[in-house]
Amino acid sequence: PPRSTLSPSSAASDVYKRQLLGLANVIRYLTYKDVEKGRSVRWILEEINEIEKLRKAEAGSVGDVEGLRLYEAKWSKKLWELLVALVPDEYGFTGRDPRGKDPVNSAISYAYAIIYGLCTHALIASGLDPYVGIIHSERAGRTSLTYDFSEMFKPMAVHAVVVASRNAKLGVDGAGYLTKKSLEVVTRSMYRVLKRKHRSWRYTARGEIYAKAWELRQNVEKGLRFKPFIYAIK
Repeated sequence: PPRSTLSPSSAASDVYKRQLLGLANVIRYLTYKDVEKGRSVRWILEEINEIEKLRKAEAGSVGDVEGLRLYEAKWSKKLWELLVALVPDEYGFTGRDPRGKDPVNSAISYAYAIIYGLCTHALIASGLDPYVGIIHSERAGRTSLTYDFSEMFKPMAVHAVVVASRNAKLGVDGAGYLTKKSLEVVTRSMYRVLKRKHRSWRYTARGEIYAKAWELRQNVEKGLRFKPFIYAIK
């Protein structure tokens, strides 16, 4: 049957839901940091609590792949709208646009590329085919499983970029690519995040990518439980 009529696997569905939770965790953390500095952004905490309540209530009604795509797109958009208020105004950031040429969108795309590379390597090292898609459709030369698997790790890239945008002046060249200095800033910020360790994880953030790839292999091969990664800061 067409892919859109297939029920998503429990593992794939949970990955997308945990990605949303991880992004919410990033927004909460950045908001608390701003509140400590005296910024009037406490309203974001109220908004995100309401979003999470409504999102979780809707989660149980997601029954197929197309429904999961719509669910992720809807709630991701709402979270990105909140994140806009946490990025310095000077960048003119209005939300996530994969084709955006502004410094923040360019930095996010670059940070995502680092995540994709690590995820592809982790999947291959675990004996999985990164070209087999579950939610992302399969296409010749497209690492569809990488894109599915990487969703739960993307919040760490968002965290790294927003921190970089606050600590340094990110810039792009005439073609919309990050300048050399900006690439260095974002790369350092990204790898600081990858070295982080949280009490709810067994390994560093980078180590969790490899651990979860192996866990996914066990899920596919033996039916063992797969528990998606949740990015957390505090």
